[in-house]
Amino acid sequence: NALVALLGEGEQANPAATERGPNGRYQVMLQQKVETDIAYITECLADVLGDLDIDPRLLTANPFVQDFSDKTVVSDKEMQVLSFSLVLLNMIEENARVQIRRKINQDGHSLKGTFTARLDALEKMGITKPEIEAIFADVNAEIVLTAHPTEARRHDFIKQLRELYVLMVKREKLHEYAPPQEVQEVKDDITAKISDLWNTGEFYTTKPKTESERERGMYFLKVRLPEVVRALDRKLQYDFGQKGIDIKRTEGPDGQMRFTVASWIGGDRDGHSGITAEFTATTLQMMRDTAIEL
Repeated sequence: NALVALLGEGEQANPAATERGPNGRYQVMLQQKVETDIAYITECLADVLGDLDIDPRLLTANPFVQDFSDKTVVSDKEMQVLSFSLVLLNMIEENARVQIRRKINQDGHSLKGTFTARLDALEKMGITKPEIEAIFADVNAEIVLTAHPTEARRHDFIKQLRELYVLMVKREKLHEYAPPQEVQEVKDDITAKISDLWNTGEFYTTKPKTESERERGMYFLKVRLPEVVRALDRKLQYDFGQKGIDIKRTEGPDGQMRFTVASWIGGDRDGHSGITAEFTATTLQMMRDTAIEL
């Protein structure tokens, strides 16, 4: 149940959060958003198939439009459209969950696994605000990066999918009185990005080289990780501040929460025959340069 995953069992039973049966109004909102976005993306995908001179009837293989599970023979093109559609569907569902989480939070409910929910739990345990401040002053949070050898999806495809997600968010932020030209421009951008995705191979056809695995890891270290850390830091400061808890950073290493990054990339000397001493040394230098740059 998507709503239980967002709110947790306790909040699911809250009458304020459930106005229409066990799933509540948020589940209805989630379903409506998914259906609306599916209709929009399907229209864009149909335009892409038409521009590529692909028979639009292949959209019958699209799970957005029709269930063809009773077919005994599926063509290669139908399978390609189906696989691609499922990728888009996952993106749509992810976006919908994010938007509903924001709505639930705006309504004053604690989301399962969030800072606010954890602080509420600590308060119920009788832990005071000064004690919480002291605990967090001694926290050292560490994440470990790894390039998993079974990762089959290409980095370029992941990047394109992320850009499509951002365009969908841009569409949502359009004002209801936005000029028709602006609305059409966003739709054209989304259609073009879907076309780029279609023409970008989703999976590696050969086993990735150690250099490409390292490149992908460095991308997350240099681009994605700083974005996420900054967003989490702002969220942490805000949520704790709303509870009257001061965890602002202080001068020097003492009295502040610490965040560190570790990595297996380029260092798995006992588990990867391609990781040589020279490769490890080069990787360490790249990470050092990245750390200085950041």
